Amino acid sequence: MEWAPRIIDGEKKRVKAGGKPIMSPSIGEVVTHFDVFKGMYNAQKQYQSRTQGALDSISKIRPEVDEVILDIWNMVEKHFENEPPELKFDKCRDFGVVYYYRRHEKPIV
Repeated sequence: MEWAPRIIDGEKKRVKAGGKPIMSPSIGEVVTHFDVFKGMYNAQKQYQSRTQGALDSISKIRPEVDEVILDIWNMVEKHFENEPPELKFDKCRDFGVVYYYRRHEKPIV
């Protein structure tokens, strides 16, 4: 983004001053490829800006969402607290509460 315009302008000035144009690649090809690159570069910068904006928005509501998730989790667990573990885990899973065993823990069968 910094050097391509300099090279393009320099080549135009050099040819205007009587120098022979560079032929491989020609400055026309360089301009074409740079224009394509510039369009893609600008689109990528817009995508990054949108992504950062979305991340900022999510970060702002994250604490509230975490509280809601914890509240739902606790309600589901409370509802099935008297069930035996093998049934409790299956029933809780139906509501999105999923238990994972750590490496050193043995699953309840």
